[in-house]
Amino acid sequence: MSQKRKLPSIESLKTIPERQIPVKIQTRREEWLTLFKAIPEGEALELTRDIIGVNPSTVKILISRMVKQGLLPPNYYTTQRTVKGKTIVYVVNSTKKTR
Repeated sequence: MSQKRKLPSIESLKTIPERQIPVKIQTRREEWLTLFKAIPEGEALELTRDIIGVNPSTVKILISRMVKQGLLPPNYYTTQRTVKGKTIVYVVNSTKKTR
């Protein structure tokens, strides 16, 4: 039977001021945002797992969050189709102001 280890005392651990915690840099998100903003109005970007390397549902969630956070205008949305067994997600920059 293994024995549980005791936690170290606070005095033996290192603490730092909150302001010194490194800022999380979300470069991947910025890359996505740049890509989505480049979609011409009235057109859609066609993406598959093979093209983007992630599940298409991830893109749907990402677009939804970016719209809610105001990073993309509300006329951006996604729709998904399955063609010949392959799931395709379309990122639409609609000419309509809201969907």
